[in-house]
Amino acid sequence: MRPGGDSSVPEVTLVLSPPDADKTWETVDRLAHTVARQAGVMVRTDTEHGREVHLVDAEGVTVRYARLDGDTMIVTTGEAGIDGFTGGGAKLVSSDAYRRAADDVGLDDRTGGFFYLDIDGLVPLLETVVGEPLPADDRAAVEKLDAFILEASRTADGSTLSGFLRLND
Repeated sequence: MRPGGDSSVPEVTLVLSPPDADKTWETVDRLAHTVARQAGVMVRTDTEHGREVHLVDAEGVTVRYARLDGDTMIVTTGEAGIDGFTGGGAKLVSSDAYRRAADDVGLDDRTGGFFYLDIDGLVPLLETVVGEPLPADDRAAVEKLDAFILEASRTADGSTLSGFLRLND
């Protein structure tokens, strides 16, 4: 788990490669401007590593969004979320916990979307939020849970949502 820009908020990243990227980009941008307006802030534009990035700072959380190429866009709360996704280094797909969970739901390289949560990795975050170590019983209960993954897929007959909760041994 990587912390977001605010250490009390974990990184949440959404990467999209939709069929109509221009329309989706307009929707993401319109939504960001709506959220900014309702929070009484402005959408800022900055350049990070040569890439135009839009930022919304609201309620102590910064959301960054950018178009990575003609077909792909990213929205993230992570200060290094965009660079982490586009640059070298360790990736989520190389994590053993993620790989096991993805295999359990049959997540392929191409998906309609997925949600992954490293549950036992939340212990440090929970302790930061609470401001003290979790009681031993609570820590033990959370650490029994490894990961949770949901995967969406589309077929000719409709959509399917598959999920799996992995327990630690």
